Amino acid sequence: MTNSRKPVDGARQNIRPSAAARRLIDASKSLLESLSPDEITTTMVLKKASVARNTLYLHFEDHNALLEAALLEIFTEGVDEHLRLLVASLSKADNKNDFVKRIGDVIEISQDMRRRDFRVTRCRLIAHTDKNPRFSVLLGKEQVRINNDFTAFFLQLQARGWMGSKLSPATAAVIIQALTLGRTVDDVSADRLSPASWNEAFMTIVKDVILSSAAEQTGV
Repeated sequence: MTNSRKPVDGARQNIRPSAAARRLIDASKSLLESLSPDEITTTMVLKKASVARNTLYLHFEDHNALLEAALLEIFTEGVDEHLRLLVASLSKADNKNDFVKRIGDVIEISQDMRRRDFRVTRCRLIAHTDKNPRFSVLLGKEQVRINNDFTAFFLQLQARGWMGSKLSPATAAVIIQALTLGRTVDDVSADRLSPASWNEAFMTIVKDVILSSAAEQTGV
């Protein structure tokens, strides 16, 4: 399974990424915590990153390309973290029951209310693609990468016999992400479900739909 990213379209690909480029992206991510992309100016980013204007154009085609690189990292970093937790659970599990228990721990982490901002931000970034065709293309490519990484994880589960054939690995990859993103519906509700209720429902879907064995699926 790979987690590597290709250079972002719009970023200068003929120059090795530098500490300055990293500071520019980090500064943009910091500003995006409180401002929308349209509110962030080049001057604001340069001041926060403590770099010269020409440095930005050494690494990115323009201001928007820099923001898009930052937005992509924001969109993917939480998802990649969840995937790393899943992979670690699989590598440490001695058997399916042990794995299911470890998955329960991952669900508690990924669905925690402290992750609410991450979930809401992902929804906001998806909506941002409607106003930015170039970002829409970039996000689409990155989502393919994410889907492929999750699919590879579920293929490993099938290889161990811990996942049945009710769902394809590719379908399971989308469903597991959709469940987390769908938590946003409850995040914005004035009358939220208890964390325990949501986690229990999430775990039921994982066990009874995604991880159910062939025998369980046929009622044997």
